[in-house]
Amino acid sequence: MFKRFIALSLLACVHSFAEGGELNLDLLQNESHCKSVSVNIFGNASHPGGNPYRLLNERNDGIGMTCYLNKEKTRFLFGNALTNSQFGLSIAGGIGQGITLVEVSPIRFDVGISVTALSYEKRNGKMLYGVMPFPYAKLIVDLPGNMGYVGITQTYLSGNVRGIRLRNAEISISLMKSF
Repeated sequence: MFKRFIALSLLACVHSFAEGGELNLDLLQNESHCKSVSVNIFGNASHPGGNPYRLLNERNDGIGMTCYLNKEKTRFLFGNALTNSQFGLSIAGGIGQGITLVEVSPIRFDVGISVTALSYEKRNGKMLYGVMPFPYAKLIVDLPGNMGYVGITQTYLSGNVRGIRLRNAEISISLMKSF
């Protein structure tokens, strides 16, 4: 199931780049590269298989920001800081590409992938660092007046990457400003 999820995410990104052209990083030199910006507020996360021994933190509070590089909000830069499932601090930033599979206003379903630089503090205080791809699926409910959206995101990082197992669903509220 997760292999299909990853394959679908990659296929969606390849299709999106083919339809919309290459992601032009020269846009970052232009002051008005963000078509819209959102402030992201993170809340609860849940973990596959549950949390039977209460060893995982299911309150992943945090805040972040996303710069959308196109009006469809499918190409983006982001930075987040939040409490992770090991009761430590995670700081992540990167670039992503997605595609909207289904849209019935005000609800849409996106899939995509982001390349993320991650700093992850474990319960024992040990810090882990890495750059890795994160496929995702996101259910989005747009707020009235283009104010933002409420999203439920499922992320998946295959296997154990240097002691980090990331398979969680996360709820976020994003407040948006368009330019």
